[in-house]
Amino acid sequence: MAGAAALTLLLVVGVVVAVLAGGDDPAPSAGPADPVPTSSTSDPATTDPADPTATGPTEPETTAPVPVTPDTSGAVRGDIDGDGFGDLTLLSFDGLFVLSSDGTSSFGKPEVRRNRSGLTGMSGDVDGDGRLDLVRIQGSPPRMAATVSVAGSAVSPVATPDTPDVISSLDVQMALGDVDGDGDLDLAALTPLTKTKVQVDVALGDGTGRFAATTTWFAGDLFASEGRIALADVDGDGDADLFHNTTDRDSATPMGELLTSDGASFAVAGSAFTFDNGGYATNSVKVGDVDGDGADELVSFASYGPAINVLSYDGSTFEQPSWYDNSDTVDPVSITDWTISDVNGDGFDDIVTLGSDDNFDYVISGAFLSDGQTFTPALEWAGPLRVGDTTFGLLGPSVP
Repeated sequence: MAGAAALTLLLVVGVVVAVLAGGDDPAPSAGPADPVPTSSTSDPATTDPADPTATGPTEPETTAPVPVTPDTSGAVRGDIDGDGFGDLTLLSFDGLFVLSSDGTSSFGKPEVRRNRSGLTGMSGDVDGDGRLDLVRIQGSPPRMAATVSVAGSAVSPVATPDTPDVISSLDVQMALGDVDGDGDLDLAALTPLTKTKVQVDVALGDGTGRFAATTTWFAGDLFASEGRIALADVDGDGDADLFHNTTDRDSATPMGELLTSDGASFAVAGSAFTFDNGGYATNSVKVGDVDGDGADELVSFASYGPAINVLSYDGSTFEQPSWYDNSDTVDPVSITDWTISDVNGDGFDDIVTLGSDDNFDYVISGAFLSDGQTFTPALEWAGPLRVGDTTFGLLGPSVP
């Protein structure tokens, strides 16, 4: 059991994001020109059609893409130290370690923040002051507690179903997001009950660092009960929906399914689907504002290559345009984990990848920087990752 827990810690604990899914509208194209009156055949000024100097149809003008101006009004995703740059944050049995970004090319040495230990953690602007707060989950199911790094905040009990196969907070998938659309971050917890049946409980936030008692928003069957969750307003109605990332047990294919929110409950929308980038997926989907429009998107990451797609929901299915695809090449560094953090603070959320080298030592294998339309690999962010002898996992979802 201890071995399984340690292995699980190597996975991303999840970065929770209050999300409004959406995309940049394309620039409006120029309309058709006013029609030119046609001269009659008796008009002496009629142009000879055989005249090579006669004015003919012109090629349509092309316009350059409109530069994207990112929304930088909220907290910077991943910015734990408050300097305006997204950091890399690790959870461990010994505490929480923060590797501060310098905003240009590298992370600093890990700095431990004791009294921040716990196996499950997230970050989000829980009190609406424009800075990220740490949310820790302590205890074991079915009776856990959420504590927030906000002055005066109380411990909030988090109750989940009592089921024999769920023995650790790592067995319950959690995420932060505004599921009821009131502007405050809420806490959602998905508990697997059988191979397909789950229960989703929600603790509504009050905007001060406290969460109300959990209530059940969904109980029923999904494609598979195992997996990870992300919260994002994919249908654009103002409240965050729940995206469940799971795996086909027979083919090991990454799958996704959506539960939409009506502000008081979740309901399954459509059928489970596979990801276009497929391949070996590492915690396939996370949430971030990669196009800088102030609303979060679902980002799919396949480490084989890697390949990165940004998902958008059209009301019935997910489009999966590619933002980066190097799947014809095998990366020499094995990517084992990744997170979303705006490491340069430009308003376009970026991707940071972790991996292991030939000596099986942990490394920061690099970053993929977003410009609002594509990701560009940035190997200057690569470097060693030494956090003593402790086993660690990435801090869960970050929610501006």
